Amino acid sequence: MAQPWGDTVFARHGVEIDRSTLANWVGGACWWLEPLQAKLAEHVFASPKLFADNTPIPVLDPGRGRTKTGRLWVYARDDRPWSGADPPAAVYLYSPDRRAERPVSHLVRFKGVVQVDGYPGFERLTGSGDIVLAACWAHARRKFYEVQSQSILSKKIAHLLSLFRPNARHGATSHRHKTIDTTPTG
Repeated sequence: MAQPWGDTVFARHGVEIDRSTLANWVGGACWWLEPLQAKLAEHVFASPKLFADNTPIPVLDPGRGRTKTGRLWVYARDDRPWSGADPPAAVYLYSPDRRAERPVSHLVRFKGVVQVDGYPGFERLTGSGDIVLAACWAHARRKFYEVQSQSILSKKIAHLLSLFRPNARHGATSHRHKTIDTTPTG
């Protein structure tokens, strides 16, 4: 079985290094990188618009002989679609769980819009009034397709989705699309 540590690489060259020594080296490297991570976070959180998400990661669970599930939270900014001058960036923050106070503590000084998925814990971000949540269309669209399979709602959902077809926005008419005259009267 392949070992995830570099001790096997060193061993191939006849150098025996304890895993604890390698772990200390990695920890030391992380210590030196903390100022860089802090500057990156400062840049990311200075944006008025963020994207937020989290993903599960396996984390060693010492003494139990297995892994447990931790979380990596990512906060990203990218103003290029709006001709922004600032470079895009993402910062990752670790937590041992997915509790709602994690993003709350990460974004304690942030003010602006945060685009999120359907994770209910993000709702707590709006408590101060400094953060507005923007829903992710990809996640919302999944729910439409899930309920579309229910026959009662199927026709209503199909009609709703047809409103977003390009030809419906350009005045095309058919038995399925109606053009609404929005010219002011009077």
